[in-house]
Amino acid sequence: MSGFVELSKDNYIPKKPWYKKTLGILFLIFSFTITALTLAFLILLGYYLWNVKFGDPTELTEKFNNHFSFSTDIPLEARPEIEEDVSQFIRSFNPTLNNTNAPITIIAFIDFECPFSQESYPILKQVVSKYDSAINVVFKHFPLTSIHPNAVQAGLASTCAQDQGMFWEYYDLLFINKKLDYESLVKNAEDLNLNISIFQNCLTKQVHRANIEQDLKDGVSLGVRGTPTYIVNQTKLEGTTNLSSWDSIIVSELQK
Repeated sequence: MSGFVELSKDNYIPKKPWYKKTLGILFLIFSFTITALTLAFLILLGYYLWNVKFGDPTELTEKFNNHFSFSTDIPLEARPEIEEDVSQFIRSFNPTLNNTNAPITIIAFIDFECPFSQESYPILKQVVSKYDSAINVVFKHFPLTSIHPNAVQAGLASTCAQDQGMFWEYYDLLFINKKLDYESLVKNAEDLNLNISIFQNCLTKQVHRANIEQDLKDGVSLGVRGTPTYIVNQTKLEGTTNLSSWDSIIVSELQK
């Protein structure tokens, strides 16, 4: 006897395939999960890019911005610079305030129902008063309809007031009175002595809705994620920005 026992075919126990072992099963689950998430991300990205070029901008903001209306204050050095020339997004129908040849242009993406646009309103008024002819403000609509159901109607009302040369006065009343129901929108027009028949016809027929939708598309193209968003020349400011931060960025822009 050699002391060696040979294992016969009858009592041979085969090894389990790797994919049936615990670690193998976990690896497969992990791999399938990563693959599914990657595929979902690519589909979502493709859908987003298609909407930017061809889709309904209102639907796009509902899907991607429905949780984004915020207040923040980021240091000047951390604020992103936009490489694309933003002047191409200033449309002939966009209301402007002050000198269009000013050294500093502030493009303001605003939602009239956004609490942080409301919070930022008096601050921007101070900035405009302080720097006067050195800055020009360009207004663009960015209503987040999924969380602010009255924002589009308020925006449309402001465009109807704009037809009668009273956009900025109407803009002030929207933020001062803070009432965006139809009756209040008409009351604002009455307080400004607008032609009410023309105003109501414009508002009811949503005459300038295409302009608001174009502003939304422009905002998406510029990476606007919520309101308020300001683009100061090529620098993006997101959320409520205090006066000292405005001073810093405006002085910085004037020194360029």
